[in-house]
Amino acid sequence: MSSGGQIRWKSPERRLEVLPPGRTLRVSNRRRQVSFAGRTAQLSEGAHGQSNPEIEIGQVMRLFRTFDELDEARERIPPLR
Repeated sequence: MSSGGQIRWKSPERRLEVLPPGRTLRVSNRRRQVSFAGRTAQLSEGAHGQSNPEIEIGQVMRLFRTFDELDEARERIPPLR
């Protein structure tokens, strides 16, 4: 298993349903923040000005690890396997 490479943002964004209801997603010019159960995880903005930038797979894994949902995310998002 490797955490190298990149993944398009739309892939983890669509799959945030891994988290139970109650999550919030905030996208700004500088970062993408996901909050759930009192915890917040951030992803970088990726390439400037892109609506669907490539994000490092390690950052996406850290996002799901923050919410203790990494195993579930690995089942649903093939590049994280």
